[in-house]
Amino acid sequence: MLGKTAAGEPEQTILVELSIPARIAMLGKAVETWKLPPEPKDKNDMAIPWTKDNVTDEVLAKSEKLPKELVSTPDAPPMESAMAFRVAQQTGGKVFISMPKDTAGPGGFITAEEFRGVVMLPEIPKEADLMGKGGL
Repeated sequence: MLGKTAAGEPEQTILVELSIPARIAMLGKAVETWKLPPEPKDKNDMAIPWTKDNVTDEVLAKSEKLPKELVSTPDAPPMESAMAFRVAQQTGGKVFISMPKDTAGPGGFITAEEFRGVVMLPEIPKEADLMGKGGL
């Protein structure tokens, strides 16, 4: 997602929807993100889209680990069904998201399997601001 900071600067955010409400502060620490390299090409020079199944450890070794910051508000409810992460400005592209098996969930439940997903990080559009009486 694209948004703006309080100062009006563009920012990129990754939104992760959950299948059940959870304590976001707890789960957010376990999530890892990587900016994937360009998609590989097949023998006909067609791009092979990244999926959760074809992102291997070898692909992640060639990927850039993205530092992230959990976006939360002080008045947020204790249990939520989505979480958002702010990442430093990046060129657009695909991002791999992972949360390991055995992550503690709500009510003492433990995730039975690793979560894996690929999402698109949108490009930040170029903008120009008008200053004063119309000067750029």
